[in-house]
Amino acid sequence: MTNRSHKPTRSKIRRHEELETRNMLSGHSLMAAFAAHNQIVSTFASPPAVTQQIANHFVGAASNTRVAAHNQVVSTFGSPFLPSETVLTAQLTDPANSSASGTFTYETGSLFGVPVTLVTVSVTGAAASSTLNVSIGSTVIGQITTDSTGAGTLVLSSNPQGSSQQPLPADFPTSVTAGTEVTVDTLGGMLAAQSGGGGSGCSHSQPTVLTTQLTDPSSSATGTATYQTSTMNGTTTQQLTVSVTGAAATTTLDVSVGGVAVGQITTDANGAGTLILSSNPHGANEQLLPADFPTITAGTTTVMVGSLGGTLALTSSPETRLSSPLTDTTGSATGSVSYETGTENGVTETEFTVRVRGATADSTLDVSIGSTVVGQVTTDSNGDGSLVLSSNPHGSNQQLLPANFPTTVTAGTTVTVDTLSGDLATTTAGRGHRWRGWR
Repeated sequence: MTNRSHKPTRSKIRRHEELETRNMLSGHSLMAAFAAHNQIVSTFASPPAVTQQIANHFVGAASNTRVAAHNQVVSTFGSPFLPSETVLTAQLTDPANSSASGTFTYETGSLFGVPVTLVTVSVTGAAASSTLNVSIGSTVIGQITTDSTGAGTLVLSSNPQGSSQQPLPADFPTSVTAGTEVTVDTLGGMLAAQSGGGGSGCSHSQPTVLTTQLTDPSSSATGTATYQTSTMNGTTTQQLTVSVTGAAATTTLDVSVGGVAVGQITTDANGAGTLILSSNPHGANEQLLPADFPTITAGTTTVMVGSLGGTLALTSSPETRLSSPLTDTTGSATGSVSYETGTENGVTETEFTVRVRGATADSTLDVSIGSTVVGQVTTDSNGDGSLVLSSNPHGSNQQLLPANFPTTVTAGTTVTVDTLSGDLATTTAGRGHRWRGWR
């Protein structure tokens, strides 16, 4: 049998920096990406496996490598195929012109750790052959030029692709939330969260992954068992992969989970074999989960293959994500800060990212968490700059966490950058694959 391993989904928190770079199919919602996802699934593997295989391939890759991979996927499939993290929409109406209407969509997401922000605005029945200002709150972010019928579209992206997409302006708001007012000339509306996470109502939960090493006290045979679940669009997929080596050669071994017989492994001449059970099997080497497959509990459910055994346990802990906009108490500078940490296979990784715009030009600004200075942001001639600290830095734009980096960072912790400050709060946006893949 084919021995296929399924690694737990990892996503280094890089992004995981700010949500600011990802290619989109011109004029399409991020969720159009699922068509590409389905195409890949039908061609290569099961839904949990394909996204994990692709994401795992780029874990630890340098930022430019991930961007190149991201762009290759976009050029091949037309749109990223991971779900949106945040989707806010508004219907635009004009109290003085009932025939005018429009839509405003704000989306953020990530692919291979390359974050993106996408804004799509369309109007119909507005003033014909006119240039209309598009605003988020009081900030004008672009213009729509209407045709002779009063219709027009604006697409802004943090990583624009094609002639129909324009880059986000430098003063694009650093914080866009439900309740934010958006306008196109005299049309207006209020952004609201879109249920289901994504333009088409697609959602994907963070996978749960349990593993164990299988050992036999009476022989040198060894093995592994991995159980993982993932939910997409309300459908939960379960998969159990069990592999053994050094067992009795050319033998059929019973596989049981929690005392329930779920299948068999037939070993080859070397005593190796694999069993893959799935609630949504793909390919000849995957079998359907039996109807009496038991409920799995970390730390208590035992997997047995013949005389080999082990107890399933979590391989990673949930990721903590905190973020905040930064505001300037004495000027017009803006910025943002994010803090992310998580543990996988006993290894904890942390990333801390700060960005500022319009601060003091050509300056070095202290960055503090609480009262602890953890680094500096060096601004350019426009007063823009960033700092990325990581416990496992990748690329020249990341620095190692300093020795005095606080051991505890929680919601409510204040971060300051010179005269800018903000209080960290839990990021609650839906996450497609929680350890998304370190930036």
